[in-house]
Amino acid sequence: MSNKRSLSNDEIVTYLSTLSESESEGDPISEDEEYEYIPNQESSSESDDYHDDSGNENEQLQSTVAFSNTEDTLDVQTTSTTILTGKDGTRWEKVWDRFIKNSISCYRPSENITVDEQLFPTKCRCPFTQYIASKPDKFGIKFWLAADAKSKYLLNGFPYLGKDESRPSNQPLSEYVVLKLTEPYTGKGRNVTTDNFFTSVKLAEKLLAKNTSLVGTVNRIRREIPISIRNTRDKQYSSQILKHNQCTLTVYQCKKNKNVLLLSTVHKKVEIGNDAKRTPDTISYYNNSKFGVDVVDQMARLYTTKAASRRWPVQVFYNILDFSGINAWIIYKEVTGELISRRDFILRLAEELQKTFKNIHAEGNSESDADTYADANVSNTSNKRKQCQIRQCRGNKTTEICSHPVFRELRDEI
Repeated sequence: MSNKRSLSNDEIVTYLSTLSESESEGDPISEDEEYEYIPNQESSSESDDYHDDSGNENEQLQSTVAFSNTEDTLDVQTTSTTILTGKDGTRWEKVWDRFIKNSISCYRPSENITVDEQLFPTKCRCPFTQYIASKPDKFGIKFWLAADAKSKYLLNGFPYLGKDESRPSNQPLSEYVVLKLTEPYTGKGRNVTTDNFFTSVKLAEKLLAKNTSLVGTVNRIRREIPISIRNTRDKQYSSQILKHNQCTLTVYQCKKNKNVLLLSTVHKKVEIGNDAKRTPDTISYYNNSKFGVDVVDQMARLYTTKAASRRWPVQVFYNILDFSGINAWIIYKEVTGELISRRDFILRLAEELQKTFKNIHAEGNSESDADTYADANVSNTSNKRKQCQIRQCRGNKTTEICSHPVFRELRDEI
Protein backbone atom coordinates (compact mmCIF):
# COMPACT_ATOMS: atom_id res chain seq x y z
CA MET A 1 0.00 0.00 0.00
CA SER A 2 1.44 3.36 -1.03
CA ASN A 3 1.97 6.23 1.41
CA LYS A 4 1.30 9.88 0.50
CA ARG A 5 2.98 12.87 2.06
CA SER A 6 2.49 16.58 1.47
CA LEU A 7 5.49 18.88 1.57
CA SER A 8 6.07 22.58 1.26
CA ASN A 9 8.79 24.69 -0.36
CA ASP A 10 10.80 24.87 2.86
CA GLU A 11 10.82 21.09 3.21
CA ILE A 12 12.02 20.70 -0.38
CA VAL A 13 15.01 22.96 0.26
CA THR A 14 15.81 21.08 3.47
CA TYR A 15 15.64 17.73 1.76
CA LEU A 16 17.79 18.73 -1.19
CA SER A 17 20.52 19.89 1.17
CA THR A 18 20.51 16.56 3.05
CA LEU A 19 19.94 14.30 0.09
CA SER A 20 23.62 13.58 -0.55
CA GLU A 21 24.16 12.59 3.09
CA SER A 22 21.27 10.13 3.09
CA GLU A 23 22.50 8.51 -0.15
CA SER A 24 26.03 8.13 1.24
CA GLU A 25 24.65 6.39 4.34
CA GLY A 26 22.90 3.79 2.17
CA ASP A 27 19.26 4.74 2.85
CA PRO A 28 17.51 4.32 -0.49
CA ILE A 29 14.14 5.85 -1.20
CA SER A 30 11.41 3.28 -1.33
CA GLU A 31 9.74 2.92 -4.73
CA ASP A 32 6.43 2.00 -3.06
CA GLU A 33 6.04 5.38 -1.42
CA GLU A 34 4.26 8.25 -3.21
CA TYR A 35 4.44 11.91 -2.26
CA GLU A 36 2.33 14.87 -3.16
CA TYR A 37 3.94 18.26 -3.75
CA ILE A 38 1.91 21.27 -2.54
CA PRO A 39 3.80 24.45 -3.51
CA ASN A 40 1.51 26.98 -1.80
CA GLN A 41 1.21 25.22 1.53
CA GLU A 42 2.11 27.32 4.55
CA SER A 43 4.26 25.42 7.05
CA SER A 44 4.88 28.13 9.64
CA SER A 45 2.30 26.85 12.11
CA GLU A 46 2.91 23.15 11.46
CA SER A 47 5.49 20.82 12.89
CA ASP A 48 8.68 20.08 11.01
CA ASP A 49 8.02 16.33 11.19
CA TYR A 50 5.49 14.78 8.82
CA HIS A 51 3.63 11.58 9.70
CA ASP A 52 1.98 9.10 7.37
CA ASP A 53 -1.32 7.31 8.00
CA SER A 54 0.36 4.63 10.09
CA GLY A 55 1.95 7.22 12.39
CA ASN A 56 5.56 6.51 11.44
CA GLU A 57 7.81 9.50 11.11
CA ASN A 58 9.56 9.88 7.76
CA GLU A 59 11.48 12.87 6.46
CA GLN A 60 12.33 11.43 3.06
CA LEU A 61 10.90 13.29 0.08
CA GLN A 62 10.27 12.14 -3.46
CA SER A 63 10.90 15.45 -5.20
CA THR A 64 14.16 14.30 -6.82
CA VAL A 65 12.56 12.35 -9.68
CA ALA A 66 9.82 14.91 -10.21
CA PHE A 67 12.25 17.81 -10.48
CA SER A 68 14.58 15.98 -12.89
CA ASN A 69 11.68 15.16 -15.21
CA THR A 70 10.33 18.72 -15.29
CA GLU A 71 13.76 20.17 -16.07
CA ASP A 72 14.36 17.81 -19.01
CA THR A 73 10.90 18.17 -20.53
CA LEU A 74 10.37 20.98 -23.05
CA ASP A 75 7.21 22.09 -24.75
CA VAL A 76 7.06 21.66 -28.54
CA GLN A 77 6.52 25.39 -29.11
CA THR A 78 9.46 26.27 -26.84
CA THR A 79 11.73 23.83 -28.68
CA SER A 80 10.90 25.25 -32.12
CA THR A 81 11.38 28.80 -30.88
CA THR A 82 14.75 27.88 -29.41
CA ILE A 83 15.86 26.39 -32.73
CA LEU A 84 14.82 29.45 -34.72
CA THR A 85 16.36 31.95 -32.31
CA GLY A 86 19.33 29.91 -31.12
CA LYS A 87 23.00 30.38 -31.86
CA ASP A 88 22.92 28.76 -35.30
CA GLY A 89 19.68 30.50 -36.29
CA THR A 90 20.92 33.90 -35.17
CA ARG A 91 24.24 33.49 -36.98
CA TRP A 92 22.87 32.55 -40.37
CA GLU A 93 20.11 35.15 -40.08
CA LYS A 94 22.69 37.90 -39.56
CA VAL A 95 24.71 36.69 -42.56
CA TRP A 96 21.59 36.52 -44.74
CA ASP A 97 20.42 40.00 -43.73
CA ARG A 98 23.84 41.44 -44.45
CA PHE A 99 23.94 39.76 -47.86
CA ILE A 100 20.49 41.12 -48.80
CA LYS A 101 21.42 44.60 -47.57
CA ASN A 102 24.52 44.64 -49.76
CA SER A 103 22.58 43.28 -52.74
CA ILE A 104 20.01 46.07 -52.48
CA SER A 105 22.57 48.85 -52.11
CA CYS A 106 24.96 47.71 -54.87
CA TYR A 107 22.63 47.46 -57.86
CA ARG A 108 19.90 49.43 -59.59
CA PRO A 109 17.41 47.08 -61.28
CA SER A 110 15.68 47.54 -64.62
CA GLU A 111 11.98 48.23 -65.10
CA ASN A 112 10.84 44.60 -64.54
CA ILE A 113 11.17 42.63 -61.29
CA THR A 114 10.23 38.96 -60.99
CA VAL A 115 8.90 37.49 -57.73
CA ASP A 116 8.86 33.74 -57.24
CA GLU A 117 9.87 30.96 -54.84
CA GLN A 118 12.97 28.79 -54.64
CA LEU A 119 13.14 25.36 -53.02
CA PHE A 120 16.74 24.84 -51.97
CA PRO A 121 17.16 21.04 -52.01
CA THR A 122 18.26 19.56 -48.69
CA LYS A 123 17.10 16.78 -46.39
CA CYS A 124 18.91 17.92 -43.26
CA ARG A 125 17.00 18.14 -40.02
CA CYS A 126 15.39 21.57 -40.05
CA PRO A 127 12.25 22.88 -38.30
CA PHE A 128 10.98 24.60 -41.47
CA THR A 129 11.72 22.04 -44.20
CA GLN A 130 9.09 22.07 -46.95
CA TYR A 131 7.71 19.33 -49.19
CA ILE A 132 6.55 20.38 -52.66
CA ALA A 133 5.54 17.50 -54.91
CA SER A 134 5.71 19.53 -58.13
CA LYS A 135 9.41 20.37 -57.68
CA PRO A 136 12.23 18.15 -59.01
CA ASP A 137 13.64 17.96 -55.46
CA LYS A 138 10.69 17.29 -53.20
CA PHE A 139 12.26 18.36 -49.90
CA GLY A 140 14.12 21.56 -49.11
CA ILE A 141 14.09 25.03 -47.59
CA LYS A 142 11.82 27.52 -49.30
CA PHE A 143 13.00 31.03 -50.12
CA TRP A 144 10.90 33.91 -51.43
CA LEU A 145 13.05 35.76 -53.98
CA ALA A 146 12.89 38.87 -56.15
CA ALA A 147 15.19 39.12 -59.17
CA ASP A 148 15.81 41.50 -62.04
CA ALA A 149 14.09 40.11 -65.13
CA LYS A 150 16.76 41.48 -67.50
CA SER A 151 20.09 40.77 -65.79
CA LYS A 152 18.91 37.99 -63.42
CA TYR A 153 20.42 39.83 -60.43
CA LEU A 154 19.06 38.72 -57.04
CA LEU A 155 17.51 41.83 -55.50
CA ASN A 156 15.78 40.68 -52.33
CA GLY A 157 14.68 37.55 -50.52
CA PHE A 158 13.90 35.86 -47.24
CA PRO A 159 13.29 32.25 -46.14
CA TYR A 160 9.88 30.83 -45.31
CA LEU A 161 9.91 29.93 -41.61
CA GLY A 162 6.24 29.12 -41.21
CA LYS A 163 3.67 31.47 -39.75
CA ASP A 164 5.06 34.99 -39.45
CA GLU A 165 3.84 36.96 -36.44
CA SER A 166 4.60 40.27 -38.16
CA ARG A 167 2.13 39.51 -40.95
CA PRO A 168 -1.37 40.96 -40.36
CA SER A 169 -4.04 38.33 -39.79
CA ASN A 170 -6.26 39.73 -42.57
CA GLN A 171 -3.46 39.81 -45.17
CA PRO A 172 -2.84 36.74 -47.39
CA LEU A 173 0.61 35.25 -47.48
CA SER A 174 1.02 35.88 -51.22
CA GLU A 175 0.24 39.56 -50.85
CA TYR A 176 2.54 39.92 -47.83
CA VAL A 177 5.47 38.30 -49.68
CA VAL A 178 5.21 40.52 -52.77
CA LEU A 179 4.86 43.74 -50.78
CA LYS A 180 7.81 42.87 -48.56
CA LEU A 181 10.12 41.88 -51.43
CA THR A 182 9.31 44.91 -53.56
CA GLU A 183 9.31 47.45 -50.72
CA PRO A 184 12.78 48.92 -51.58
CA TYR A 185 11.78 49.39 -55.24
CA THR A 186 8.21 50.73 -55.11
CA GLY A 187 7.25 54.28 -56.00
CA LYS A 188 9.60 54.44 -59.01
CA GLY A 189 7.37 53.24 -61.84
CA ARG A 190 8.64 49.66 -62.03
CA ASN A 191 6.66 46.55 -62.89
CA VAL A 192 6.36 43.33 -60.87
CA THR A 193 5.81 39.98 -62.61
CA THR A 194 4.31 37.12 -60.57
CA ASP A 195 2.68 33.74 -61.09
CA ASN A 196 -0.85 32.60 -60.21
CA PHE A 197 0.04 32.05 -56.53
CA PHE A 198 0.64 35.77 -55.93
CA THR A 199 -1.51 37.65 -58.46
CA SER A 200 -4.78 39.16 -57.28
CA VAL A 201 -6.82 42.30 -57.89
CA LYS A 202 -6.26 43.50 -54.33
CA LEU A 203 -2.48 43.18 -54.71
CA ALA A 204 -2.61 45.04 -58.03
CA GLU A 205 -4.50 47.93 -56.45
CA LYS A 206 -2.05 48.16 -53.54
CA LEU A 207 0.92 48.24 -55.91
CA LEU A 208 -0.77 50.88 -58.06
CA ALA A 209 -1.12 53.06 -54.97
CA LYS A 210 2.71 52.85 -54.73
CA ASN A 211 3.23 53.74 -58.40
CA THR A 212 4.12 50.14 -59.29
CA SER A 213 2.37 47.98 -61.91
CA LEU A 214 1.66 44.25 -61.84
CA VAL A 215 1.58 41.56 -64.54
CA GLY A 216 0.88 37.94 -63.73
CA THR A 217 -1.26 34.89 -64.32
CA VAL A 218 -4.36 34.49 -62.15
CA ASN A 219 -5.75 31.36 -60.57
CA ARG A 220 -9.25 30.79 -61.92
CA ILE A 221 -10.64 29.82 -58.50
CA ARG A 222 -10.16 33.31 -57.04
CA ARG A 223 -13.29 35.15 -56.02
CA GLU A 224 -12.72 38.15 -58.28
CA ILE A 225 -12.82 35.96 -61.42
CA PRO A 226 -16.34 35.83 -62.94
CA ILE A 227 -18.01 32.43 -62.96
CA SER A 228 -18.65 32.69 -66.71
CA ILE A 229 -14.87 32.94 -67.30
CA ARG A 230 -13.78 30.07 -65.06
CA ASN A 231 -15.17 27.26 -67.21
CA THR A 232 -15.24 28.95 -70.60
CA ARG A 233 -13.69 27.20 -73.62
CA ASP A 234 -13.38 29.06 -76.92
CA LYS A 235 -11.67 28.37 -80.19
CA GLN A 236 -7.95 27.82 -80.08
CA TYR A 237 -5.84 31.02 -80.20
CA SER A 238 -8.86 33.19 -79.40
CA SER A 239 -8.81 35.94 -76.76
CA GLN A 240 -11.23 37.72 -74.45
CA ILE A 241 -10.47 41.06 -72.80
CA LEU A 242 -12.15 42.18 -69.54
CA LYS A 243 -11.71 45.52 -67.79
CA HIS A 244 -12.06 46.53 -64.14
CA ASN A 245 -10.93 50.01 -63.13
CA GLN A 246 -7.21 50.03 -64.05
CA CYS A 247 -6.89 46.24 -64.22
CA THR A 248 -7.08 44.36 -67.52
CA LEU A 249 -7.84 40.64 -67.61
CA THR A 250 -6.82 38.67 -70.72
CA VAL A 251 -8.28 35.20 -71.31
CA TYR A 252 -6.20 33.48 -73.99
CA GLN A 253 -7.09 30.03 -75.36
CA CYS A 254 -3.54 28.70 -75.84
CA LYS A 255 -4.65 25.07 -76.30
CA LYS A 256 -7.88 23.31 -77.17
CA ASN A 257 -8.64 22.36 -73.56
CA LYS A 258 -6.61 24.97 -71.72
CA ASN A 259 -6.75 28.74 -71.44
CA VAL A 260 -4.62 31.26 -69.56
CA LEU A 261 -5.90 34.10 -67.37
CA LEU A 262 -3.54 37.05 -67.11
CA LEU A 263 -4.01 40.23 -65.07
CA SER A 264 -2.18 43.40 -66.03
CA THR A 265 -2.14 47.00 -64.84
CA VAL A 266 0.42 48.02 -67.48
CA HIS A 267 -1.69 47.59 -70.60
CA LYS A 268 -4.61 49.93 -70.98
CA LYS A 269 -5.33 48.44 -74.39
CA VAL A 270 -4.55 44.91 -75.54
CA GLU A 271 -3.34 44.34 -79.08
CA ILE A 272 -3.55 40.97 -80.80
CA GLY A 273 -0.50 39.80 -82.73
CA ASN A 274 -0.49 38.98 -86.44
CA ASP A 275 1.33 35.66 -86.00
CA ALA A 276 -0.24 32.23 -86.42
CA LYS A 277 -1.08 31.93 -82.72
CA ARG A 278 -2.53 35.49 -82.51
CA THR A 279 -0.75 36.09 -79.21
CA PRO A 280 -1.93 39.16 -77.23
CA ASP A 281 0.78 41.63 -76.22
CA THR A 282 -0.01 41.03 -72.54
CA ILE A 283 0.98 37.36 -72.93
CA SER A 284 4.15 38.34 -74.81
CA TYR A 285 5.08 40.85 -72.12
CA TYR A 286 4.59 38.23 -69.40
CA ASN A 287 6.66 35.61 -71.27
CA ASN A 288 9.59 38.03 -71.55
CA SER A 289 9.66 38.98 -67.86
CA LYS A 290 8.69 35.83 -65.93
CA PHE A 291 12.00 33.92 -65.89
CA GLY A 292 14.01 36.03 -63.43
CA VAL A 293 13.98 33.83 -60.32
CA ASP A 294 13.88 30.56 -62.29
CA VAL A 295 17.08 31.44 -64.17
CA VAL A 296 18.81 32.47 -60.92
CA ASP A 297 17.91 29.10 -59.37
CA GLN A 298 19.14 27.30 -62.48
CA MET A 299 22.48 29.13 -62.45
CA ALA A 300 22.92 28.46 -58.74
CA ARG A 301 22.56 24.71 -59.33
CA LEU A 302 24.83 24.65 -62.38
CA TYR A 303 27.95 25.88 -60.51
CA THR A 304 27.35 25.45 -56.81
CA THR A 305 29.45 25.36 -53.65
CA LYS A 306 27.02 22.99 -51.98
CA ALA A 307 28.54 20.03 -50.12
CA ALA A 308 27.18 17.26 -47.95
CA SER A 309 26.21 18.49 -44.49
CA ARG A 310 23.60 17.57 -41.88
CA ARG A 311 23.45 21.10 -40.47
CA TRP A 312 20.84 23.33 -42.04
CA PRO A 313 22.68 26.65 -41.30
CA VAL A 314 25.61 25.35 -43.35
CA GLN A 315 23.28 24.47 -46.22
CA VAL A 316 21.78 27.97 -46.14
CA PHE A 317 25.29 29.44 -46.17
CA TYR A 318 26.05 27.46 -49.35
CA ASN A 319 22.97 29.03 -50.94
CA ILE A 320 24.21 32.49 -49.94
CA LEU A 321 27.60 31.78 -51.55
CA ASP A 322 25.94 30.74 -54.81
CA PHE A 323 23.76 33.87 -54.93
CA SER A 324 26.66 36.16 -54.06
CA GLY A 325 28.73 34.63 -56.88
CA ILE A 326 25.94 35.31 -59.38
CA ASN A 327 25.49 38.91 -58.21
CA ALA A 328 29.25 39.54 -58.30
CA TRP A 329 29.44 38.18 -61.86
CA ILE A 330 26.60 40.45 -63.05
CA ILE A 331 28.09 43.56 -61.40
CA TYR A 332 31.53 42.77 -62.84
CA LYS A 333 30.17 42.52 -66.39
CA GLU A 334 28.19 45.76 -66.17
CA VAL A 335 31.01 47.75 -64.56
CA THR A 336 33.89 46.56 -66.74
CA GLY A 337 31.95 45.79 -69.92
CA GLU A 338 33.89 42.54 -70.30
CA LEU A 339 32.03 39.57 -71.77
CA ILE A 340 33.13 36.75 -69.49
CA SER A 341 31.39 33.46 -68.83
CA ARG A 342 30.27 32.66 -65.34
CA ARG A 343 32.57 29.63 -65.17
CA ASP A 344 35.67 31.70 -66.02
CA PHE A 345 34.62 34.38 -63.56
CA ILE A 346 34.27 31.85 -60.72
CA LEU A 347 37.71 30.40 -61.47
CA ARG A 348 39.27 33.86 -61.54
CA LEU A 349 37.47 34.80 -58.33
CA ALA A 350 38.73 31.65 -56.59
CA GLU A 351 42.32 32.39 -57.63
CA GLU A 352 42.14 35.96 -56.38
CA LEU A 353 40.61 34.92 -53.07
CA GLN A 354 43.32 32.29 -52.65
CA LYS A 355 46.04 34.84 -53.46
CA THR A 356 44.56 37.31 -50.97
CA PHE A 357 44.43 34.63 -48.29
CA LYS A 358 48.08 33.73 -48.84
CA ASN A 359 49.20 37.37 -48.74
CA ILE A 360 47.41 37.98 -45.45
CA HIS A 361 49.06 35.01 -43.76
CA ALA A 362 52.45 35.75 -45.29
CA GLU A 363 52.65 39.28 -43.85
CA GLY A 364 54.98 39.63 -40.89
CA ASN A 365 56.78 36.33 -41.54
CA SER A 366 60.38 36.49 -42.84
CA GLU A 367 61.89 33.96 -45.20
CA SER A 368 64.07 32.50 -42.48
CA ASP A 369 61.10 31.93 -40.24
CA ALA A 370 59.26 30.28 -43.10
CA ASP A 371 62.24 28.01 -43.86
CA THR A 372 62.62 27.07 -40.22
CA TYR A 373 58.92 26.29 -40.00
CA ALA A 374 59.08 24.19 -43.17
CA ASP A 375 62.13 22.24 -41.93
CA ALA A 376 60.41 21.60 -38.62
CA ASN A 377 57.34 20.28 -40.39
CA VAL A 378 59.46 18.00 -42.60
CA SER A 379 61.35 16.60 -39.63
CA ASN A 380 58.20 16.08 -37.63
CA THR A 381 56.34 14.35 -40.43
CA SER A 382 59.30 12.17 -41.43
CA ASN A 383 59.75 10.75 -37.92
CA LYS A 384 56.07 10.14 -37.36
CA ARG A 385 54.85 6.62 -37.87
CA LYS A 386 52.00 6.37 -40.37
CA GLN A 387 49.69 3.67 -41.56
CA CYS A 388 50.88 2.04 -44.79
CA GLN A 389 48.66 2.85 -47.78
CA ILE A 390 49.26 -0.53 -49.45
CA ARG A 391 46.33 -2.88 -48.94
CA GLN A 392 48.62 -5.93 -48.62
CA CYS A 393 50.25 -4.50 -45.50
CA ARG A 394 47.74 -4.95 -42.72
CA GLY A 395 48.49 -3.42 -39.36
CA ASN A 396 51.90 -2.16 -40.48
CA LYS A 397 53.05 1.24 -39.21
CA THR A 398 56.44 2.61 -40.21
CA THR A 399 58.31 5.84 -40.87
CA GLU A 400 59.40 4.54 -44.28
CA ILE A 401 57.25 4.09 -47.36
CA CYS A 402 56.61 0.40 -46.84
CA SER A 403 58.42 -2.53 -45.20
CA HIS A 404 56.74 -5.15 -47.34
CA PRO A 405 59.26 -7.26 -49.31
CA VAL A 406 57.51 -6.54 -52.61
CA PHE A 407 58.09 -2.80 -52.28
CA ARG A 408 61.66 -2.80 -50.93
CA GLU A 409 63.14 -1.96 -54.32
CA LEU A 410 60.78 1.00 -54.74
CA ARG A 411 61.69 2.19 -51.25
CA ASP A 412 65.43 2.02 -52.01
CA GLU A 413 65.02 3.97 -55.26
CA ILE A 414 63.20 6.78 -53.50
